Amino acid sequence: MQNSWGGRLLQDEKWRRKAIRLAVDLVSLALLTLLFRSALALAIGGDSGCANTGVQDAYQPRVMELSNALASAASGNLGTNYEPIGSLWSGYPNQSLVPASIPCTILKSIAYIESGWRQASTAPRGSSGEPLVSYSCGYGVMQITSPMTAPGPGSGLLDPARQQRVAREYTFNVSYGAKMLVDKWNWTPVIGGNNPAILENWYYAVWAYNGWTWKNNPNNPSYDPFRPQYNGSPGQSYLQYPYQELVWGRAANPPTIDGIVAWTRADITLPPSNQITNPPGQIADPQLTHTETCSSTPPPTLTPTPTRTATPTYTPTPTAMPLPLLQASTNYIGFLAEPGQTPGPQTLTLTGNRSSIVWSVQSPPPWITAVPTGGESLPASVRISAGPWSTPDSRSGSIRIQNAHNPSQNNLLVSIYQYLGSLSKLRFPLVYR
Repeated sequence: MQNSWGGRLLQDEKWRRKAIRLAVDLVSLALLTLLFRSALALAIGGDSGCANTGVQDAYQPRVMELSNALASAASGNLGTNYEPIGSLWSGYPNQSLVPASIPCTILKSIAYIESGWRQASTAPRGSSGEPLVSYSCGYGVMQITSPMTAPGPGSGLLDPARQQRVAREYTFNVSYGAKMLVDKWNWTPVIGGNNPAILENWYYAVWAYNGWTWKNNPNNPSYDPFRPQYNGSPGQSYLQYPYQELVWGRAANPPTIDGIVAWTRADITLPPSNQITNPPGQIADPQLTHTETCSSTPPPTLTPTPTRTATPTYTPTPTAMPLPLLQASTNYIGFLAEPGQTPGPQTLTLTGNRSSIVWSVQSPPPWITAVPTGGESLPASVRISAGPWSTPDSRSGSIRIQNAHNPSQNNLLVSIYQYLGSLSKLRFPLVYR
C-alpha cells in the first residue's frame, strides 16, 4: 500500500512539473509574439508613431531614373509638381538670396548613405512594393523623417497627401530631401566664402541633415582619431564615422548598382578637425576646394579649383541679409537669498533677427546653472539658477552667449550678481523691499 501510494505521489509530481514547464513555455511564446509584433510595427510604421500612409505601391526606381531625379532636384529643375527647394544665402560677409542649387555628388552620396538608393523596401528595381521605412520613421530614398510621424496638434508635419507622396514617389521624396538640405545650409555656420557651388562649403549642412549634434563632431572621442577614409568596404561600419564623413567617403568611392557606377568619383576635402569647435562655428575653406558641372546625363565632372589666397570682394545688393544677431531680455540678473538658502531661478529670454540661430551658453561660474545650455530655435528661454551661499557678502559673475553664425557677436554678456538677504536689503533698500 505504501509503495502504491508513494508511486502515485511520484507520478503526480511528474505531471505537476510538466504542467509548470508547459505554462512557462506558453508565457515565453506569448512574450516572443509580442516582441515580434512590436518589431514589425516599427518596421512598417504601424503603432510606432510613424505616419500611417497606407502606401503599398512605392516604386523602386531604376538606377538612371533615380540618378536623373537627384540631378534635377539638385538644380531645382524638377518642376512645379514637386517640392520646391527654395532659395539659399550665398556669399560672405555680404550675403544675398539666390535660387538654391546643390552639388549633384553631395545629394547623390547622401541618398546612398540614407537608403542605398531605394524607395521601396524589397521590391526589385522597376517594380512596386511597400515603402522603405526605418525604425525612426525615415521614408524612402532620402529617409525623410521629421515630418513623417503620426499627425499631432501643432507638430508641423506634412499633410496626409504629401506624406503619401513621400512614401510612394521617389521623385517627390528626393525633392523634399533636397529642400531639407537647403534649409540646413541656411542656418548652419558659414564655411569660407559661403559659396554653394563649392562642395566643401556643404560640410555643415550635410552634418545637420543627419543631426546637428555632438555625435557628428569629428572630434568626438567615440571615433578613432586615426580612422581611415570611409569607402564602403564590408569591414567598415557607419557607427565608426561622423555622418558627413560617410557622405564624403562615399563621394570618393561611388557604388556600382546593377552594373552602373552611380556617379563620378569626387575627392571632396575635409576641413581640418582642429578647426571644428563644440558647438561648431565659422571656419575657412580647406586648402583645396572643388566645384562640379552637374547635369542629369552624363554624370557630373569634378573640377578642382585653386586655393583661395584672399577673400573675394562682394558688392552689397538690396537683398543682402544682415548677419544673425542675438538679443537677451536683460544684461543683468540679480539673486537675493538669506544665508544658506537657495534663491529661486530666473528666466533669460533670447531673441534674434532670425527664427533659427545656433546659440550656446559659455563659461558660467561654478555656482550658476543654465538650462538648456544651447539650442537653435528662437525665441528661447534659459532657466538661470544660483546655488546656496553662506559667506556674508555678495558674489558676481557672468555668462557669455555664443552666436555660432556670427563670429563678430561672440560676447553677448549677461552679468549675474547674488546678494545675501539682510546685507542686500541694507545696501539696496529700493530694489529689495
